[in-house]
Amino acid sequence: MNSTNAHKNELATSIIIINRNGKEITKNCIDALLPQKFKELIIVDNDSTDGSDQLYKSFNDKRIIIVKNKSNKGYAEANNQGYKKSTGKFVVFLNNDTIPLKDFLRPLLQYLEEHNRVAAVQPIILFPDKTIDSVGSYLTPTGFLYHRAHRQKPTIKNCQPAFVYTLKGACMVWKREVLEHIGIFDESYFAYFEETELCNRALRAGYQLAFVPKTAIIHLGGFTSNSMDQTFIQFFNTKNRIQTYLRHLPDSLFWKIVPLHVLLSELLATYSLLKSFELGMAIQKGVAAGIKYGLEERSKNDILEYPVTKYMKRPDTSYYRALFSSLKGYDKLW
Repeated sequence: MNSTNAHKNELATSIIIINRNGKEITKNCIDALLPQKFKELIIVDNDSTDGSDQLYKSFNDKRIIIVKNKSNKGYAEANNQGYKKSTGKFVVFLNNDTIPLKDFLRPLLQYLEEHNRVAAVQPIILFPDKTIDSVGSYLTPTGFLYHRAHRQKPTIKNCQPAFVYTLKGACMVWKREVLEHIGIFDESYFAYFEETELCNRALRAGYQLAFVPKTAIIHLGGFTSNSMDQTFIQFFNTKNRIQTYLRHLPDSLFWKIVPLHVLLSELLATYSLLKSFELGMAIQKGVAAGIKYGLEERSKNDILEYPVTKYMKRPDTSYYRALFSSLKGYDKLW
């Protein structure tokens, strides 16, 4: 892609950021974005009470559009609000607790232009200590996601470009034409796993999702989650995960993955009860809700086979030990 086309694509890009009581981190994110080229930056405020209004008033850039909500609409609905305001050929869903590096968009847009069947891409997403947060995720036989190279230092080996099962919602760049085809976020998800559900719809429609290692962002991680109650987090985490698999997995994988995943989720709920009755019950309620809504949705649609097995990994037991070692904190691996 020559420099003229690169400039043209950057100026056809809409960036959407959600803020709820994250005045300082949102400022840092936007300060990193403003020197870069893009068409518009849409900030959707989820009823912040920390003085974020003053931050918005300080901006003097015609590319910035502010959408204010009178209640917390969550991740999915707020991003959809931003999307409906956007006009770009490419749409970036970017967390406010990220620091985009210089010209981070250009390699992502170039990749999308050069690959017709790729719906969306993500860069290397790094923690502040420069270890890997995400290079894309894969499905496992247990139904828990495999986050390749999580907490490792980036190397040539673990940062090869790849097609993946799901991108990380902290930074995804989508083709608008694909979103017009498959739809945007399911607002019943509110928060957690909504990007994976969207990615499943893309895969079912015959598209691919790609990790592009030529660019990176820094992800501070868990800013919004840290302000939420753990029972809230684990309810939606569990419900949305099970609901997604029931809703999308083809029959060839459904019976191999879903019963085992439900069983493991029930065991996790039982284990959690020993630590916290409220936490254990939240997971249990999440299992029940995920099954209920997932089965309702599965019954409404014929689910044709699509190549999910191409995006599966079989991690060793040490991965699962880390997975179940803690239910708290940003380093959760599901």
